[in-house]
Amino acid sequence: MSSNSVMLRDYAELNYGKDSLYAKAKFSLGDYNASLVRTVNGKIMTIVHDTSTPHPRENFRLQGTKGFIIQKRE
Repeated sequence: MSSNSVMLRDYAELNYGKDSLYAKAKFSLGDYNASLVRTVNGKIMTIVHDTSTPHPRENFRLQGTKGFIIQKRE
């Protein structure tokens, strides 16, 4: 599933002006993309790809029934 593409155009307007080629471009990449995957063994994974929205970033998070691990940027 993907959200609408809004942030790249907003960024282009802010940095290049609302009449720029980039601000007028139509982006097909959603701001937030999420996939829900079920493995053959019944495990579930959520895969998120978000490069456009302003929020704290982490490189990697693995979460299970007995805990989680977060690998942060260095």
